[in-house]
Amino acid sequence: MKVVLLCGGRGVRYSSEIPKSMAMIGDKPIIQHIMEIYSIQGFNDFILCLGWKQEEIVNYFESKKSELDYNITYVDTGQETHTGKRLKLI
Repeated sequence: MKVVLLCGGRGVRYSSEIPKSMAMIGDKPIIQHIMEIYSIQGFNDFILCLGWKQEEIVNYFESKKSELDYNITYVDTGQETHTGKRLKLI
């Protein structure tokens, strides 16, 4: 089963130059913590709905590819796309 993670929004309430999903908690971004929780439950196939600053997310996971046992599909769902439309696009 695939897990869809919405990580493409601009995050207007989160004032930073990085995507919300890349906010660090300890030594890892929050999105990696979320993926680890799913992985513990046996879900390792992820679809990341990307938008704003998507290259930061892609670059991070591509650099960790050898360390993480995840199948990640990156989908550019647009920078200004709302949640429902992101889901429809995938």
